[in-house]
Amino acid sequence: GFFGAARMLHLIGADAGADPRLTEESLAYLRVFLGATMLPIVRETEASLLRAVGNTRTPALVAALACLANAGLDLLVARHLSMGARGFALASCGVHLIACVIMTILLIRVRGPWRLRPALLKISPTMAKAMLASALPLAAQYGALLLSALLARRSFATFGPQMARSWNLALLLCTPAWLVSLAQVMALTVFSAQNFGAAGYGRMKRGLHLSLVISLLLEVATMVLAYAGTPQCASLLGADATTERLIVTMVMLMAPSLLAYTCMDNIAATIRGTGESLRPALFTITGCGLHALLTLGVVPRHHSIFVAAATFPLACLVTMLLFVIYFRHGRWLSRALHASRPRRHRRARHTRQRGTHGRHAHD
Repeated sequence: GFFGAARMLHLIGADAGADPRLTEESLAYLRVFLGATMLPIVRETEASLLRAVGNTRTPALVAALACLANAGLDLLVARHLSMGARGFALASCGVHLIACVIMTILLIRVRGPWRLRPALLKISPTMAKAMLASALPLAAQYGALLLSALLARRSFATFGPQMARSWNLALLLCTPAWLVSLAQVMALTVFSAQNFGAAGYGRMKRGLHLSLVISLLLEVATMVLAYAGTPQCASLLGADATTERLIVTMVMLMAPSLLAYTCMDNIAATIRGTGESLRPALFTITGCGLHALLTLGVVPRHHSIFVAAATFPLACLVTMLLFVIYFRHGRWLSRALHASRPRRHRRARHTRQRGTHGRHAHD
């Protein structure tokens, strides 16, 4: 990312017709931010560990503190420091560093078997293999989603700089809806994994149904707020009347895709909780491939804003149907049970042996 930032800006068309100073500022921001990518990764890994044991409050408080600190540093950079985009990137990286240090200290001081002991840090080949088998498909899935977003950005850039700016601002306004869905999906993944380990398969499916209801209600409420607040936000961001109307149109067109994405992501979270991440990732990558075909094949022939905006909702609907069919008829639960049976037998044997050794030591 650090060395390929300029090439990536060129691929998505961000430098086409742009002020050279704007391109230079974008590169400065990207290189600083990408150079410190390890900090948010470490923080999120530590936060995931706390969430997995039921402590969701502490990561939320640290994230809220980081947001407030980021806002304060951004104001400081904007008003008193003439550092340009590099200053904002350094402010974000500084906040990530502070949050990472706080999370690390909390994990070192926590009481429980998940306590972090830096002196004992090492890589277990067996565990690393299992983690990579679960993580790499998910990484490929999010990589495909990012490429879809870049293709959409490049597609709208062909309608002129004003349309590209409207698309970017509409994405910014819809980001809270996506974050709401992401938070719900993270909670559902942990819930599904815990109940799969405890053989609570009925609770897994009931949890999915409840999560779908909660997610859709939250998504609708968030999108209504985004739609209602678009004029004020557009004015705050310095958009003119024409750009404001385009942003409102974009927000309305994004709503179906966000609802479909929420449904498919909830189903994927339930399936991933059983340890199966490959097939959900393949379904998502298939949807992204469909979006790429529509963007590169249909939009140039029917060069219309509505055609370009309809490609992502259509791809999301097709992907959601794939997930629904697989969830109902794919035998994913029996396959996960079969794959986990050797691990269950090893854990049971280890538990029995540990109990025997404990009795011998007591005798």
